[in-house]
Amino acid sequence: MVRGATEGPRSLASPLTLRATALALACAAGGCGKGIYYEFTEGFKYVEPFDHIDLDVDRGSLTFVAWPRPDATMKRHTSGFDKEFGPADAGVDDGVLVITAACKTDDRCWYDHMLEFSTGVSVALRMKLGYVEIGYVDRELTAEIDEGGFYGVQLAGPVVEVSLGTGDIDVELVARPERVTLRSTAGDVALVVPTGSYRCEFTAPQAPAVEGVTCDPAADAVLDVTVDDGALTVTGV
Repeated sequence: MVRGATEGPRSLASPLTLRATALALACAAGGCGKGIYYEFTEGFKYVEPFDHIDLDVDRGSLTFVAWPRPDATMKRHTSGFDKEFGPADAGVDDGVLVITAACKTDDRCWYDHMLEFSTGVSVALRMKLGYVEIGYVDRELTAEIDEGGFYGVQLAGPVVEVSLGTGDIDVELVARPERVTLRSTAGDVALVVPTGSYRCEFTAPQAPAVEGVTCDPAADAVLDVTVDDGALTVTGV
């Protein structure tokens, strides 16, 4: 994996540290056993094109925005005890931006990622505990989150798949999709799509609130939404 270059003819980036601060807070007398507490921010710039993002982060938040631009920039803010951190990396490998950040335990380990990248890029996300805000992606988008929340705005890809254990899902599409698949074990789901006819495959504890959408079993676009414990709202605009 190559990490990001920011100038000259080099095609990829070694990470550019824009701002890094480390707060070394000693444990109280007797020791807390968790090591030193750190909080710091790294900056990355990627100049080699990529057409897919693959992210696997244990715990944290994501703010991703796609718009026409020649490169990509990312900030990663890390906080927690050093003994809790697992491996973390971010680089382009064979046309894929691979982002990883692991936690050894579920206690005091957190990664915030803020990424701006070009349109025309598909995205796959996997998180254990994650709060995701993502906008303007115009390619396939998949997300698997055990716990947290997902908010997608102005999405235009043909396929959107979101699976969330505990937490709410809020998805807005501004282009007619081929298929939307949303799964929530415990949480509300709100879906906004362009007005029209869809093959509706809805499963929820109570009848979904549907407005501006015509459910037609012969339609070519599929809205497949399952809510085990929560409310389902589908709106066509």
